[in-house]
Amino acid sequence: MLLALKEKNKLKFVNGSLTKPNEDDTLFEAWKRCNTYVVSWINLSLSPKISESVVWDNIALDLWKDLKHQYYQGDKYRVVKLQAELFSTRQGDLSYRREDCTTRFLRGLNDQYSTVRSQLMLMNPMPDINAVFPMLIQQERQFGDTQE
Repeated sequence: MLLALKEKNKLKFVNGSLTKPNEDDTLFEAWKRCNTYVVSWINLSLSPKISESVVWDNIALDLWKDLKHQYYQGDKYRVVKLQAELFSTRQGDLSYRREDCTTRFLRGLNDQYSTVRSQLMLMNPMPDINAVFPMLIQQERQFGDTQE
């Protein structure tokens, strides 16, 4: 969720760095609209049971704080167990690990690559990093041609 909010430039709504303006402030309506989007995105990503527990929160920061308070427990034993399961995952030709590497690379790209990133993420099977890199170089060349 944090990555999605960061990508949409809405992370400030849940990390406390953007405060709610007064209702007479000219920015209030824009803040209210964006806050509603963030609250909706968070609620849509929750299971119905969890969503019911925070249904009254209509300010993104409050919703985020309530969820963090209720569900962020930092269970180190569970984390270690999940990591062990992940590291022991094996598939015949390591396609899982290759896809994971490509996905991480694509998610780290700047927003200017969002179109090509989306197209690549939808491919099935996802191409490996050696196939993705030339596609991105081609996209970068097109950016250079349009800026001249």
